[in-house]
Formats: sequence, structure tokens, C-alpha cells
Amino acid sequence: MWYLMGMILEIVMLINIIDIPLRKKSLSQNCF
Repeated sequence: MWYLMGMILEIVMLINIIDIPLRKKSLSQNCF
């Protein structure tokens, strides 16, 4: 069970690392 939670946490962290720059790009596009 614990290793499943660790895998989920790693996936969530990876999504956040990838998603934050994409959000910044979309926000900058919306500003224009």
C-alpha cells in the first residue's frame, strides 16, 4: 500500500512540475 501512495505522490509532483509552466504560459497568453 505504501509504495502505491509513494507512486501517486511522485506522479502528482511530476504533474505539478509540468503543469505550472503551462499555466504561466496560458496566463501570459490570456493577458494579451
